[in-house]
Amino acid sequence: MTIPASGTAPISRNVKTVPQKHCTLCSEAHMTHNPLPAEGGVMEKISDFLGSTRGIYTLAGIEMIYILVFGLLLQVDVYPFGFLTLVLSLIALTFTQIVMIVQNRQGAILEQKAQQERQNVAADTTTEARLRLIMAHLGIQND
Repeated sequence: MTIPASGTAPISRNVKTVPQKHCTLCSEAHMTHNPLPAEGGVMEKISDFLGSTRGIYTLAGIEMIYILVFGLLLQVDVYPFGFLTLVLSLIALTFTQIVMIVQNRQGAILEQKAQQERQNVAADTTTEARLRLIMAHLGIQND
């Protein structure tokens, strides 16, 4: 067997093509997999909006309009605004649940990425060890 003049072993040309890894979740060959439902995307958008300054200003504006219209003009819900308090409490409960769902979803995504990274590191380590054995068997020095 002859070694090319550039000093690279013939094996290194084959290593440049990385095969697709098999997904442990669905047993298909691909690099990424998202097993989580698409409904989480809507909740993430709601959570992103409510966590922004624009979302806070929007909610404050709605409260002010409600107080002006129903409290002062129509006098349907006067101070201490019992119905407004009830509605805001229900909204706060719903938003809390949305935030918890989004956090659980993001945690699952991070765990999935960490698992994939662990598999990639294990595969890379195995491949490197095999290449070292092959190179040692062929008498090729590792630089």
